[in-house]
Amino acid sequence: MCSIIGWSGKLPKGLITRLLIKAESRGRDSVGLAFRVNNSNKAYRVACSASGFIADKSNGSILSDARRSTRGIAHARRASTGMPIDERNAHPFPYWRYFFAHNGKIQNWREIREMLIGYFSSEAKRLREAGKDDQAQTAEYCVGYSQRITTDSMVLGPYIEARNFSSIIGCMGLVWLRENNVYVLRYAKEAVAATVIWHNVKPSEDENTEDHLVTLIASTEQIISGAFEKMTDIEYDISYREFPEGHIFRVEPTGLVDEGEVQMNKPVEDAFTSEIVETAAEQEAELQRELKDEQQTQVQA
Repeated sequence: MCSIIGWSGKLPKGLITRLLIKAESRGRDSVGLAFRVNNSNKAYRVACSASGFIADKSNGSILSDARRSTRGIAHARRASTGMPIDERNAHPFPYWRYFFAHNGKIQNWREIREMLIGYFSSEAKRLREAGKDDQAQTAEYCVGYSQRITTDSMVLGPYIEARNFSSIIGCMGLVWLRENNVYVLRYAKEAVAATVIWHNVKPSEDENTEDHLVTLIASTEQIISGAFEKMTDIEYDISYREFPEGHIFRVEPTGLVDEGEVQMNKPVEDAFTSEIVETAAEQEAELQRELKDEQQTQVQA
């Protein structure tokens, strides 16, 4: 079980760190972000918990850039049994023009990997022989990518590009970033959207009291609501929306834009439960993480 996060629109200070902390209850094996900044997309992923990432002061500029970005995605990972735990296998994954993050399970990923290697190898050879070198380079990139697949989520890259998941047997909560757009798809897996209108209560010199719009994606409503619980510097109104399975939605500050239904295959239930039972020690640890979050936010401000 993992947690996906996505956003489109202006974020209030401190919200990124709060979202990551709340998402951490679903996975502590790695954390990652990808977002649009200075007309390009950047990604960071580390094989540690979200709280560990936030507590490392050297990551302060990354979190600050993410907060100022108006398009981005994030992920907190709980590795499936037998899957490697390292930065290479942390989300979001880069694929060609995309960064994507997945929560769920792909049952037939090994078969898919071998199929992708064979298909793109054949295409690369055919295109080279036809003198279509630019297209052959793309196919050769896909061969290399497919050969590097080491975990089930990674096979999804080519299917995001094709917008066709008919070969995939599994389930997914999926977000991806392409250029200046964020997208979401869910299939046999939970995910929720929330559109938030907010403004600063006591703005600093570089802020104002005007209303801002942002739409958030998360695996559960509790991640979003929990992140806003102690946001005392803003006033806000949240509207939640459950969206249908098997449709790709573009995430805009004003809400979700349905880009149509896509082909899907047999769903497979994820064995990981979405219910988190915290011990008293875990609750105390979360409180300490929130205090560190407050301190980090004050430093960034």
